[in-house]
Amino acid sequence: MIPVIDLHCDTLWRVFTYGGCFSSNDYHIDLQKLKAGGSAAQFFAAFIYMNERRRPVEDYRKDTYAMIERFNREIEENPGLAAASSRDDFERNKRNGMVSAFLTIEEGGIIESSQDLASLYDKNVRLITLTWNYPNSLGYPNIDWTYSGKGLTSLGRDIVSEMAHKGILVDVSHLSDAGFWDTADILQGPFLASHSCCRTLTHHPRNLTDKMIKAIADHHGVVGVNFSASFLGTGEKGTIEGIIAHMKHLKKTGGMDICALGSDFDGIFCPLEVKDYSGMPLLLTALKENGFTEEECEKIAFKNALRMIDYMGKEV
Repeated sequence: MIPVIDLHCDTLWRVFTYGGCFSSNDYHIDLQKLKAGGSAAQFFAAFIYMNERRRPVEDYRKDTYAMIERFNREIEENPGLAAASSRDDFERNKRNGMVSAFLTIEEGGIIESSQDLASLYDKNVRLITLTWNYPNSLGYPNIDWTYSGKGLTSLGRDIVSEMAHKGILVDVSHLSDAGFWDTADILQGPFLASHSCCRTLTHHPRNLTDKMIKAIADHHGVVGVNFSASFLGTGEKGTIEGIIAHMKHLKKTGGMDICALGSDFDGIFCPLEVKDYSGMPLLLTALKENGFTEEECEKIAFKNALRMIDYMGKEV
């Protein structure tokens, strides 16, 4: 079985908000499903619904820290999972037969200073999705086309630079078009879109234009294809055929080294052909049947994402 690294899920938020645990649940991801799907590593997002700042930012920051504490507790209580924040951690966990769990933040609005970023780094956060669906301290979202022309704030530009200095991956999924190009201008090294698709195939504001895809490729980054029907353009159900179509477009536009998986499991509310993480082998089989070689499937499944992990904790 080809090992899998998935760059984005909202399972931590599900468990924290609605109950359950990582060991076994009715969501898209738990430890049993991860093992059945061949997971080598899963990126778990501490997602914070900032809700247009109806509460003080400090309250949302406390919520984030509480979610991180829950993440750490789930890791402690599930011996098949092990926290990771570097390539060395990943390799050690792999030798010990453990699935690596990487902690990320989805909503950079909790960051209002360099000290906030340093605190997240100290808590082993190694990827931050700069925005969600509302304007925040760092920049503007692409929930619709309203903010597409508005880029990073002054603080956002500074934080992106500091993230690169610390070795925290910069994630542009959810970010406005102008914010994307600000990020591309600031960074010399890689950045990624952890859970996005291709705008040429599906005209959705959260998807990437061909120029964006090429820019990520030029920076040696990756795009994790989102399994949601709205991004794939597959009607009411997220289909394997749709995932393959977007993966082929990524390959054609940015090259094979940009292709990765960013399922958005447990952040998706539509029916899925890959019904949960245990269905990952079905997707990889379908990729092979649709013209991707064994080596290309390995790049999609884990090798390209692993290249991103190499940058964690390293200045680029």
